[in-house]
Amino acid sequence: MKTKSFLCLGTLLSLFLFNLYAGSVENANGIYNVPLTWCADTIKITGNVIVNGTINICPGTYIKFMGNYGIFADQLLAQGTISDSIIFSINDTTGNYNLNSDKGGWKGLLITKNLKMLYCRVEYVKNIREIHNIWLQNPSDSDSTASGYTFELKHSCFRHNFVNNLPNLYNIFLPSDSCYLDIDSNTFEYNRSAAINLNKGFWGPGIQYNKIRNNNGPGIYILSDGKIGPVRGNVIYNNNGSAITVISNDKIGSVTGNAIYNNLGYGIIVGASKGAGKISNNYVCNNHTGIHLENEYASKRVQEISNNIVLNNYQGGGIVVNSCQPIITNNLICNNAGIFGYGTAGGIDLVECSAIIANNTICNNSGMIVGGIFKDRSHANIFNCIIQNNHSETDKAIIEYTFEAGYLSILNDDIVNCDIEGINANDVNGLFINNIDQYPLFVDSVNSDFHLSESSPCINAGLQDTTGLHLPATDLDGNPRIIDLYVDMGAYEYHNDTLKILLQVEGFSAYAGEKRQLRTNSIGGILSYQWQKEGADLLNEKSNTLQFAPIQISDAGYYNCKIFSSGGTISTDTVLVTVSLPNALPNDHSLIELKAYPNPTTGLVFLKFSSGMQGALTISVTDLEGKVLFKKNIDSIEPDLFYPVDLSTLNDGVYILLIDKYPVRIIKNYGR
Repeated sequence: MKTKSFLCLGTLLSLFLFNLYAGSVENANGIYNVPLTWCADTIKITGNVIVNGTINICPGTYIKFMGNYGIFADQLLAQGTISDSIIFSINDTTGNYNLNSDKGGWKGLLITKNLKMLYCRVEYVKNIREIHNIWLQNPSDSDSTASGYTFELKHSCFRHNFVNNLPNLYNIFLPSDSCYLDIDSNTFEYNRSAAINLNKGFWGPGIQYNKIRNNNGPGIYILSDGKIGPVRGNVIYNNNGSAITVISNDKIGSVTGNAIYNNLGYGIIVGASKGAGKISNNYVCNNHTGIHLENEYASKRVQEISNNIVLNNYQGGGIVVNSCQPIITNNLICNNAGIFGYGTAGGIDLVECSAIIANNTICNNSGMIVGGIFKDRSHANIFNCIIQNNHSETDKAIIEYTFEAGYLSILNDDIVNCDIEGINANDVNGLFINNIDQYPLFVDSVNSDFHLSESSPCINAGLQDTTGLHLPATDLDGNPRIIDLYVDMGAYEYHNDTLKILLQVEGFSAYAGEKRQLRTNSIGGILSYQWQKEGADLLNEKSNTLQFAPIQISDAGYYNCKIFSSGGTISTDTVLVTVSLPNALPNDHSLIELKAYPNPTTGLVFLKFSSGMQGALTISVTDLEGKVLFKKNIDSIEPDLFYPVDLSTLNDGVYILLIDKYPVRIIKNYGR
């Protein structure tokens, strides 16, 4: 063919190399009872074209509408090539923006069976009163063969089109909920209505890898009573409406891998009466609202929302979920705002939900009522999350509400292994275990980099047993969700191949019966840990935490932890754990100050007492079983003087000093 045509500016096919008037020109209008093949350089449509059969259009053909006419056929096969696309356009766009007139546009397509468009450009459709933009419409609604129909739009451009935005008009009209649909790798731009507006459900690849931008309406809008297939991999931005709206009284496929930003509406709205697929791996930024599960259509079913980046959505907050059982994992929910009349929470808003919320980073959000998580008649089990620096009038991380009691001061939730601001065990009528309230030390949160820095307290600080948390296999970057044996708090797993100890073991003094622990933390291909006491391995103590629950006198001693990695083996510092008998303690611990010098010792230990001690006292030395080995009486205490205690006659070991029955310190005595 002589014609070389382009698709959309900005796509790979950006050459403007067609000759509209060179070569053959044919006219078409009226009724045709035989199949048509259009292979001329230009087909002028001078009236409505009705074909009782198939229209086959050759690559490089320009379908030029001379007025507000349409094409009606059983089947349309318009399959261009990357070098020879097919163009559907109007001869004169004058009056196109006058919505009270048909001038400046053509009527659209009505296809009763199969439609396939490949490397086409469809522009200046103007439908203000009759059919839709593109119709795949079976004349008889009872025709069961509609379920076998195919609707394919691939590698094509749809721009400057308009369809009347009445509720029953759609850009793309399907005859049943069982059509095979493949809308793949197209560009929809500068349309004065929804880019993709479907009335029915579908099966097949679905709507994928399209660029949808600068439309004066929603990006993808699907409202159906039937099943809806997947929506994935689309780039949707700068539209005057919500990016993706998928609502069905049946099931909905997954909504995954979409990049959604700068839309004057919701990022994603999903509502399915019989369940929906995953909402995952989406980038939702700078929209009215991030992700919304619609109350009217959602049901009491499990809904997975995972691995999404939800940033800078400015009115309705980050994630809003109504009336289901959401599993919200591995999401970055930051810098969102819920303002009056649109959103109660900046981070997550739950209404009549029972939720699992795990490994999310929920930070720097602001809300009308709460910046972090708002729960309206909802329950949540919250694990491994970072919930910090969220703001509202209350400045609380989580608020709970019921119709009967209003705002509750006590949360009916489980909060485990989280970095959560401003909430403690007294605020929770549930589990509150291993939580911290520390600044997460992100790499650069000011510039929305919420990865953990090497010094973050959230590294390897998540719940060790992740069973039942429904965590994805990877974090938000696609790295393994668990690195160096333990899951981190938040949406990102810290990764560094260099073997390094992040947290050294710290010794302590305790009283028998207390719950205490030794903990270390390391990175760099960690394979296992092994705790040691006095240089000997402790049986089955192979985690990064050594628990004493409770600690006993016999637990006193020197401890270290060996760390095995793919790059070698290192050990923590060796530290002293001292354990005293749980006798009654002085009300004021400052009355007794013991300077055990030197400690360890080969003989003499010198004791020093504070100025609060006066008069006589007795010093006893016991073994670890409490047996008194000897006593020493001091008739009068003088502050700031050192009093010797001679341990040189004792064997090497660990001993306890008691001052008037008050346990003070354990002394380790090395070789005499």
